[in-house]
Amino acid sequence: NSLLTDRNNAIIGILSSGIDVTQRRLAQLALQESENRYRTIVEIAQEGIWTIDAENYTTFVNAKMADILGYSVSEMIGRPIFDFLDAEEQVILKSKLKQRRAGKTEQYVIRLKHNNLKHIWAEVNTTPLVDEHETHVGSLAMLMDITERLHAEGLLRESERKYRLLFENMTSGFALHKIICDDHGKPIDYRYLELNPAFEKLTGVTSAVLLGKTLKDVMPDTEQYWIDIFGKVALTGEPVAYENFSRELGKYYDTWVFSPEKNLFAVIFTDITERKLAEEALREGDKQFRALFEQSALGVAKIDGPSGRFIEINQRYCDITGYSRQEMLAMEFRKITVPGDLQANLDQLAKLRTGELTTFRLEKRYQHKNGSVIWVNISVLPLWSQGMEPELFLEIVEDITERKKAAEKMQQQKDEQQQIINSMVDAVITFDEIGVVQSFSRSAEKLFGFSAKDALGRPLKQFMPEMFLDYETAEKSAAYMATIESIIELPRELVGRRCDGEFFPMSLSIAELPKSQEGKRRFICSCHDLTRHKQQEEQLRRSQKMDALGKLTGGIAHDYN
Repeated sequence: NSLLTDRNNAIIGILSSGIDVTQRRLAQLALQESENRYRTIVEIAQEGIWTIDAENYTTFVNAKMADILGYSVSEMIGRPIFDFLDAEEQVILKSKLKQRRAGKTEQYVIRLKHNNLKHIWAEVNTTPLVDEHETHVGSLAMLMDITERLHAEGLLRESERKYRLLFENMTSGFALHKIICDDHGKPIDYRYLELNPAFEKLTGVTSAVLLGKTLKDVMPDTEQYWIDIFGKVALTGEPVAYENFSRELGKYYDTWVFSPEKNLFAVIFTDITERKLAEEALREGDKQFRALFEQSALGVAKIDGPSGRFIEINQRYCDITGYSRQEMLAMEFRKITVPGDLQANLDQLAKLRTGELTTFRLEKRYQHKNGSVIWVNISVLPLWSQGMEPELFLEIVEDITERKKAAEKMQQQKDEQQQIINSMVDAVITFDEIGVVQSFSRSAEKLFGFSAKDALGRPLKQFMPEMFLDYETAEKSAAYMATIESIIELPRELVGRRCDGEFFPMSLSIAELPKSQEGKRRFICSCHDLTRHKQQEEQLRRSQKMDALGKLTGGIAHDYN
């Protein structure tokens, strides 16, 4: 403002001038709002945020980033980023920073040094920072700690290796199947999924003939009765045990069927042809009975019905229990039977005496002389004719402890694998070399909206359409495998598709599992939803633009003044 005077210096008025600062105030308010929004984003972010300047010195980290590495925010500010890396990772990072100076964004995995001298693995999404003149001024990175995920994947691979070792070396035959139901849920067929080498040895049928095929493909005349039995096991989880004779193979098998998970059933079986022939021969005459009694590879004993005392017993029976023949002949079978299994045994014997049963078979536990528990499979036959007093019965015993332990171990391995998979925060999917889903974790169910039941057997392309296309030809198959191997080397961002058709951003990591028994390659992938990450990244970019705009408009207003 200036005073106006006349010739006599008398004040006659005031001269005022003004500048419209509305735009400058709006710019200042926008800048303040941008800063507040930026501060809120970085403080609540679930990922570490790290910015460095053009000289690679730390200019900003949020509390989450400092926590990941075990430092306070103030301890990290001003330090070169290389302070947090070993020499090998420093070389890697230098090549990555060249990409930032070239204006390129990138995703990769790197190992960082924690303040406690341990190491953590981080998945990094990074982008270059430029000023209003498009000059490179640094880099912005968002990091996620994936150490636990990689550790869990390692445990899973080791568990899978142990399971495969057991699977391929067990002496009992093993086959895994998937039940097939009609639209009303009635079992109508089943498909062969896995066979172990013992299966081929015991049946003489190779995996090439059965794997991937259904029962009706290879044995169309099989009775519906067997499909109903296996279907009940697969759908209810209730195991069954039985003996059967294969006319095609001319052998008797002792079979145990159980369900490792819904809609699947596994069959473990042993060849009992020798035992069945022994049972038949024992009925033919005392001379043959005596030879088989002493030389049989199975335990054989005559037992007094009323008292349960052993009357005669062969050496094999003694070997199974650990007692001498003299000790066994002074005992009752009740003494060596585990108490929890005794009543079932007595109930079957009662039915045998009344004629309700002509023979019976039972799996039970014996207490070995050394204190351990052994599993046996007993077959009991009456040694009395109709009208006679039910005094003696014949018991044939097979030691099935190894088979039981193998089945229990396999189930433990399966449970361990599933627990590891289900404990992982990221979605975990296993698939074969042609991209067919073999397992689907709970996190995968949440991420993609499919239940594990619906996802099994589907092609991976349904969940990640841009990455996994159809591969009908050899050339396309080779391209598919090249894609898989490239992701094994370096995680990749891509677009996933949920059950309802919604597309979303995700990161994909793939590791290779041990090959199947048929030598086919198998893989495990972990999928991380990047939706929130992308939203936060976009908010950060917008805040930086608003920051730059505010500074620019503020400078213009200042120059104008």
